[in-house]
Amino acid sequence: MYNITLPVLGTRLKQIREHVGYSQAQLAEQLNCKQNAISNLELGKGGSLKLLFQVLNFYSNYVFIDLIFSEKFYLISNTEEDEAQKANYNSVIIEIIRQSEKTMKMLCQTLKRARSESSKAINLLQP
Repeated sequence: MYNITLPVLGTRLKQIREHVGYSQAQLAEQLNCKQNAISNLELGKGGSLKLLFQVLNFYSNYVFIDLIFSEKFYLISNTEEDEAQKANYNSVIIEIIRQSEKTMKMLCQTLKRARSESSKAINLLQP
């Protein structure tokens, strides 16, 4: 089980804020709080649970925050533009997988033929 620390959570919150393009002051304005409250969260000094929920809810408009408390943290955007880009990547990945499957099928057929031919060769060499 992974236990996240306040400094690690703060670093992740800062990464998200920078990813979505907000300064601490801009985020504080959006959340109707003081900039030093945002700073304290990001520095791992703590803050109110209410503010943490406000920050997470705000960030959920831009990124999937599900992984923020996990050991492996990845920023995954959830905007329409990013989703369209991911859809393009997905179609490319699907095509690569299809091509790989075809290649694997051909390799398996070649391997079967090679086994068959080597068996025939071995049989010819045996007295």
